[in-house]
Amino acid sequence: MNRRSRSDKAVSSRQKILEAALGIFVERGYHGTSLQSIAEKAGVNKALLFYYFDSKENLFDLAFQTPQEKFLEKMRAESSKIDGPEERLKFLIDAYMKLFESIPEVLHIALMEFSSANESSRARMKKFMERGIKPIEETIGDGIKKGCFKKIDPSMASIFLMGMMRIFGVQERVTGVKFNTNEISGNVKQIFLKGLSSKCGKKEA
Repeated sequence: MNRRSRSDKAVSSRQKILEAALGIFVERGYHGTSLQSIAEKAGVNKALLFYYFDSKENLFDLAFQTPQEKFLEKMRAESSKIDGPEERLKFLIDAYMKLFESIPEVLHIALMEFSSANESSRARMKKFMERGIKPIEETIGDGIKKGCFKKIDPSMASIFLMGMMRIFGVQERVTGVKFNTNEISGNVKQIFLKGLSSKCGKKEA
């Protein structure tokens, strides 16, 4: 087997482990998941898990963060091309709603770990949520500086907005009723931006 083939096989094995881990963590939560169950689902030897990931915590973080990091990287690249904080915020709302629709398991496990009595689980989720919400907070802060948005705490406003979007994912899991993502995005943009917007360039006194 040549070097490239070995490298491709390693990437494939690592990715299979991450995908298997995410599925079981979603199903059982962090503390209810064993490394042996992940190895069995991925179809690999348990020793291989320790070869790629030095601990269960590290595996959890990488399985959970990988979809988020890919999303944030792509979103930042695309949003940087958009002029004006209001249009950028509209783009972010659409992007986050599509994310929640495409990988609902990430939202589900975040809620599971947040409700956990384990302090380390809550700390991990806090870090994850802060990283995910940062682009919204930065865009709202930019809009305030430019006089396009009213003077409000950007951190609090971004939490409000994220909560408006995430609640539909929770509702779907509880009720089984599927919502229209485009319709949700449109309503969230209308409600949130109407309350936030100011006249661009004319800062409030």
